[in-house]
Amino acid sequence: DDGHALLVPRSGDFTASLTFSGVYDTLYDQAGLMVRSAPESWTKFGVELMDGQPHLSVVVTRELSDWSTEPLPGFDPVTIRVTRLGGALLCQHRGRVPQDRIDADGWRLVRLAPCPTGSLAVGPYLCSPQRQGFGARFEDFRVTDPVVRDLHG
Repeated sequence: DDGHALLVPRSGDFTASLTFSGVYDTLYDQAGLMVRSAPESWTKFGVELMDGQPHLSVVVTRELSDWSTEPLPGFDPVTIRVTRLGGALLCQHRGRVPQDRIDADGWRLVRLAPCPTGSLAVGPYLCSPQRQGFGARFEDFRVTDPVVRDLHG
């Protein structure tokens, strides 16, 4: 609860998308989308600096947190989206990744995670636990009816 987020309430299924960029130069500088239902129940998905390079990062917290990352070369700006379908949250990325890892619409699955089914809040966030002054530019944030696609198509 000590990062910065602009969250809008949402219930039911939805897709939230965000295009953003940032000046990542300190360990754990990060920005992206936050899906939050309670202080101990949230998911953040975005870009985070670690080991000197930007990574796609997903943290899923349900009392305890887990963290998944993968290097993200050539990322500025980046577009991500989350889709809640029932009790699942689909995290996807569109950008400069190898062509064999992109679906027909240009979106690539990063993670499929559990998601609470009740009311929650979703929106852009940014955080820099190691310093002050990190900034990000949020170019496009949308919340729509869910964009549904075949996971393996």
